[in-house]
Amino acid sequence: QLDGSKSDFAGLILSNYPVNKTVYNFNYKINNLSGNNNVITTLNFNRKKYENINYNFNINYNLFNLNERLELKKANYNYNYWLNLWYNYFRTYNIKLTLNWYKYDANHLPMYDALNRLNGITIFQQQNFEGHKNFSCRLYSDICFFFSEYSAKNDVNNGSIINNKIIVGLPTYPVNNKMKLNAQILRNKLINNGVKKIVCVLDENSLDDDRFHTGHDFQRDNYNYILLELFKNKKLGVIFKPKSPSTLRERLGNINGLLNKAIKTGRCYIYEEYEKGIPYSKSTPLVAALSSDLVIHGHLSAGTAALETASNNIPTILIDPEKNLENIFYKKLNNNIIFENWNSAIRATNKLLFNSKNANKKIGDWSNIIKFFDPFLDNNSNSRIGNFLNDLNINLSKKLSKSQSIKIAIENYKKQWGDDKIIL
Repeated sequence: QLDGSKSDFAGLILSNYPVNKTVYNFNYKINNLSGNNNVITTLNFNRKKYENINYNFNINYNLFNLNERLELKKANYNYNYWLNLWYNYFRTYNIKLTLNWYKYDANHLPMYDALNRLNGITIFQQQNFEGHKNFSCRLYSDICFFFSEYSAKNDVNNGSIINNKIIVGLPTYPVNNKMKLNAQILRNKLINNGVKKIVCVLDENSLDDDRFHTGHDFQRDNYNYILLELFKNKKLGVIFKPKSPSTLRERLGNINGLLNKAIKTGRCYIYEEYEKGIPYSKSTPLVAALSSDLVIHGHLSAGTAALETASNNIPTILIDPEKNLENIFYKKLNNNIIFENWNSAIRATNKLLFNSKNANKKIGDWSNIIKFFDPFLDNNSNSRIGNFLNDLNINLSKKLSKSQSIKIAIENYKKQWGDDKIIL
């Protein structure tokens, strides 16, 4: 079981896939995982050297100027460097399956090429919700596990080439008794300090340069407005779940003073735990939301966490100061879920939580549409992924071809979950 902490091994922990058939690479030395759970670990892609292989791009360099030729030759070199690294690494450890999620650059292409030469299968798992077409999010893969039919078709519209598209649901973990107990302990802690209702605020990180991400001022608003409301309303409790707690205090600037003052009231809590070398929070959005009466996600454009909490029947609203009108959320959700700024979101919060006579129960209610984003709603996507991988592993171990192995696994998946969970 998982206790609400994020894990790269969720698909193993929650499925029948054999742990001793798993290889995991580290780029720096940490405690060896092998001693506890038989995962094969490597450091810096330690590998044997086999024959050198190359991909010939057939580029006519005469069509380009000097700078362009240099860039093309650099790209050609980098591709073949990684092609050989992956090829030798996969051969060294007899790897036939890869599970990846990071598709936001071209580095997965030589990985696909190398594994394909070894009759292996490249697999992607969707981790982030994309609400509209985005050319930079395209990928190339044998198989991809998606949240929903919408997500699968949106990736195709991005220009992705995916031979097999499989619907598994959102990447949440099952809510077990330990998670419920910890959530109730935190809730009781705030209630003991006078709180009647609790809001969980999810932020989406920020960068110094707001041309490429939300800037720090944007994220400071996600703390400032609700903290001011906390001091105004003594019955309000606030739980913050930052995406990147390792840099949060630095990014908050002078809002830190307000946050520290709020924590001292006993009505405010922040999930600040993270592992060394990993800047992101150890805890999932869902584990933070379980203690709350309402979730406020501060950035509609990156709404994965909101989907995760809404899919567990926790009232959830989105704030969209950027007015991302192309996002599918605007076609599927209404003005009881999407708010243009913090002032309107706080007014809605008070209507839902503190207006006992005329509480607007429609605020944050996704019940009529949530299945569009996750047809399962059971928090078992990792189990489905791990068991599908196990099926592939069994088929490949029988010396079946790549295409035969995939075909059998897909037919088995259809029998268990339905034909509509495979998108052609």
